[in-house]
Parts: sequence; C-alpha cells; structure tokens
Amino acid sequence: MADHNDPDEIREHKSYQKAANRAEKYRDNPEGIIEIVSDASEKAGGNMPKSFADIRDSVAALFRLATAYARGEYTEIPWKSIALVVGTILYFLSPIDLIPDFLPFIGLADDVTLLAWTIKQLKTDIDLFRQWEDDRKIS
Repeated sequence: MADHNDPDEIREHKSYQKAANRAEKYRDNPEGIIEIVSDASEKAGGNMPKSFADIRDSVAALFRLATAYARGEYTEIPWKSIALVVGTILYFLSPIDLIPDFLPFIGLADDVTLLAWTIKQLKTDIDLFRQWEDDRKIS
C-alpha cells in the first residue's frame, strides 16, 4: 500500500514533477512568485489539518522568504532553493495532486508532508533568513 505521507513518494508523483518543472518559469517572474505566495498564504490560513499547526511558523517564514527574494530584498539564497520553494507552493496550490484536496480530512496530508520536507531541506536557509529579519527589526 502506498504511503501518501512519504515525501519521496510525493516528489515522484507526476503532480509534483509538473509543479517542480513549472517552478523554473518563475525565475524571471518575481510578480508571479509574490502572487503564488499570496495564494498559498490564503490557503494555509484556511481549514488546514492539525498536523499543519506544528509547522505553521516555519511555513510562514518560508513564504516571507520567497516574497523577500522576489522583491529583491533578500538574495542570500540560491535560485535552486527558491525553485524548491516555488515547486512546493505550486504543488500545495494544486487541488488535484497525490491526494486531491477536496477529500475531507486527508486531502491536505500530502501538502503538509511536502511543506514539512521542504522546510527540513531548507532549514539553514530559513534560519539565516529569520536572522536577517531579526537584524532588520533592530536597525
């Protein structure tokens, strides 16, 4: 039986592959990045599963990082990392993926799993971004 909470299985699914390939189109489209982050923030603010609560703060930081990058405010992160974020956001926004979002209770499980995996992969980048944010607040 397939484990839909396995990040490797999610990343191998055609829906994620499609999202990851689409991410490259955002390299020269900062407005597009800001738009999808806004859409993802709205979705994340909605009826998310309880498992999302554990990563809510990190997801918010990930979204802020992508927005700051798109605005040219924070560029201390390689495009490869931003492409991972964009691909994850595109997957998150897709209602039809490994587990369709319209399925009650379980429809967002794969989205949360992929967000958590992305956060784990980019932990150092997110920590550095948070430090950058803190330094800007002090200045």
